[in-house]
This record gives sequence, structure tokens and C-alpha cells, in this order.
Amino acid sequence: MFQKKSKVAKVFIRLTLIFIVFASFAVYIIMYAWISNSSKNPCQEWYILNTETWECEEDTSINENENNTILDDEEKCTEQGWTWYAENNICILPDAQ
Repeated sequence: MFQKKSKVAKVFIRLTLIFIVFASFAVYIIMYAWISNSSKNPCQEWYILNTETWECEEDTSINENENNTILDDEEKCTEQGWTWYAENNICILPDAQ
């Protein structure tokens, strides 16, 4: 009776080790696929690849909404009543100081 339990324990340990080996390979394969898929876009973060010309263009979907305007220069910033910081070329809300 004692021999059967030890054989079952050995089989369980071997199956567990095999599962760990296959799981580690699966993690490696998933990470490789994820990294290779994420690096397909050669453009920088705020640019998208135009499939017709194969050139990187600025993402215009950010500017589609009128409420989502980018205050990128001092004149636009002061017109909206925000605070312009010339050291960093950034516009922030006056209360955010």
C-alpha cells in the first residue's frame, strides 16, 4: 500500500514539473508575440502610420473634438485664461499651481 502512494506522488511531482516547464515556455511565447506586435508601428507615440504613403503623420483624432483643444502657444493659452510657462512651453490651469 505504501508503494502505491509513493508512485502516485512521483507521478504527481513529474506532472507538476512538466506543467511548470510548459507554462514557462508559454509565457515566453506570449511575451515575444506581444513585443513583436507592439513594435510593428515605426512611428513615435503621437504619430500614426499612413498606409497609403507609408509615412508617419500626426494623429488628428485628438483635435476632432472642440472641447479637446490643445493650447500649444502663449497666445491661445492667455486667450483661454490659462497660465503660460515659457520655461517649459506648457500651458496649465491657473488653479493647478
